[in-house]
Amino acid sequence: MRSAVRALAPSELIDLCDAGDASSSTTRAVLLLEAATEADEAGSVRDWSLGQVNAGLLRLRTLVFGRRMEVLADCPACAAICESELDCLAMAEAAAPTAAGPLTLAFGGAEIAYRLPTAADLLAVTARASSDPAQALSRRIVLDGGMDADSGELGAALAEAVAAADPLTHIELALTCPDCATRWTEPLHVVDLFWAELRNLAARLTFDVARLAQAFGWRESDILAMSPRRRQRYLELLPP
Repeated sequence: MRSAVRALAPSELIDLCDAGDASSSTTRAVLLLEAATEADEAGSVRDWSLGQVNAGLLRLRTLVFGRRMEVLADCPACAAICESELDCLAMAEAAAPTAAGPLTLAFGGAEIAYRLPTAADLLAVTARASSDPAQALSRRIVLDGGMDADSGELGAALAEAVAAADPLTHIELALTCPDCATRWTEPLHVVDLFWAELRNLAARLTFDVARLAQAFGWRESDILAMSPRRRQRYLELLPP
């Protein structure tokens, strides 16, 4: 399934930041995607696989900020800053789940039936505050096979199988330090990076609204309804 999303208006983005500011990363992802998905499909967002959720977030991020995303990481060897540029849209389009239905994993001489974890699964695991979230997630996605879903070895095997079947479930960047040439991998948490960008955008928009409302007496809704360029033209008329 291709995760189709629409652009969100500035007022919607501010409202979403307010609504999800004290929420978990998964809740924030669901809030954003439910708001950006057509009404007749919004109810299915919680049933999207985690890879589809990340793909949807990457597409939405492209609509809000453009397809280029800069990420920074500290080298584990010398602490130098490593900068990378990602193509969000290309990432979203490149990796789709290999199968929609139940999958099987050969483990311990048996065939373990499982399904891809969904946003609803992660929300449930987070809500229960499990001491071992990975194990709790394994119990939810194992469908058959008579194996102990609490097994650490089975959990690790399931994690590998899920990553292969739904590549965007867990994104890792292969990085090379520009100073000492150390190579390592770094996880990319799409919703956390996107949310930080949205909070910064909401703060800038709020500041702009406050200045224009004070100067011209306009309503917030009217200011946010302006195009960014028109809003900037009025801001340029104000003293620094």
